[in-house]
Amino acid sequence: MLVSASTPGCIASTDVEDVADLAGLWVASNAIYSELADPTNRFDLIAEGFAVTMEIEPNGDWVLLLVAGDLASFQTGTMAVDGKLLLITDETGTNTGRAYLEGEQVAIQIEGGLQAWDFDGDGEAEPAKLNLVMDRQP
Repeated sequence: MLVSASTPGCIASTDVEDVADLAGLWVASNAIYSELADPTNRFDLIAEGFAVTMEIEPNGDWVLLLVAGDLASFQTGTMAVDGKLLLITDETGTNTGRAYLEGEQVAIQIEGGLQAWDFDGDGEAEPAKLNLVMDRQP
């Protein structure tokens, strides 16, 4: 999983220096899967009616929740900051990347690892990037 600020429409931002800076409940205003093999093949979760939230604890534990109607999916793991790298651990292992924060908004890109989407409807999920722009909730 790779995290960076190369999200379309990325906000002007600074590096996250401490995972506690990301603590809180985040709601996505932008959540788009892009297929790794064909980045023009995209699925916009928000436009398709999904609500995407991420809760991050000060110690780095996180839960990512996707909900659309009666369908729900969640992913869990931990994260930590090591210099300018964000280390994200989930059931696929530990991956590195970067996270950027601007006020109460964060832009991240998660690539590979548990990130996949069934773009062609054949029942098999293809490797993908998940681009998120999320707003911190009060």
